[in-house]
Amino acid sequence: MKFILSESIQSKKNRLFRKLIQEIKLGLFHTSFEISSILFSLCFELSKLDKIEKYDLDLVDTSLINQLLNLVQETRGDAQESFNYDVIRLLLVFNEQYMMSGQSENLVLDVLSQRIGTSDIFSANLIFMLNRSIDIILREVCGLGDTKEAQTLLEAYLRVLEPLLENTQLNSRPYKKNEIYRVLQQLIHPGMRRKVHSTTKRLVKRIIENWWEKLMDCNSPYTSSLGPSTPSDDIPETELTKQIV
Repeated sequence: MKFILSESIQSKKNRLFRKLIQEIKLGLFHTSFEISSILFSLCFELSKLDKIEKYDLDLVDTSLINQLLNLVQETRGDAQESFNYDVIRLLLVFNEQYMMSGQSENLVLDVLSQRIGTSDIFSANLIFMLNRSIDIILREVCGLGDTKEAQTLLEAYLRVLEPLLENTQLNSRPYKKNEIYRVLQQLIHPGMRRKVHSTTKRLVKRIIENWWEKLMDCNSPYTSSLGPSTPSDDIPETELTKQIV
């Protein structure tokens, strides 16, 4: 995989992305889940490496988006779970490419807005992926040491956590909000007089101000802005899925 990606980057004449999109449109994925998984993973890796040229992005049309969303619905079984997530990742990276392109048109969002009520598996699995990201971040942050490398990782996790909480469904329908808040407080008030890096303080305080305080203002008129209690428990995933698509 790394060799193919490297060759694709180094050779300006390489048209691998266009070839992969053409194969997807032809329905190659119906032959084998193993081959298809490699196909989607490779297309995902190419798409996340750099901004795709407009003439390449134009190959991603409404027909392809619908094709991928239908595939998500069709591969809902446990045996096909990893393949299902490969397809969702590809849709998400296409969405990111539209955001980077500066175009007013985003076909991923346009198609999703037309499929309200018919893409429930995509919605449910997307929520699961977001929640799993939060679980991973909380676990990793709590297990970091005091080395310079650990500080660098901590800052990276906080920079990922911030947009997850502010710019996704987790903003209005939070997951593990109390646990997230406690971990954030522990990072800036670690006890035992441990020194807290200034960057950590700045990132944590920004998350608390832009996410937690606003969440408390919306949900509880009687709760103080930084109080540890919240008006209600975290919303379960089954409830969350009703709010998307």
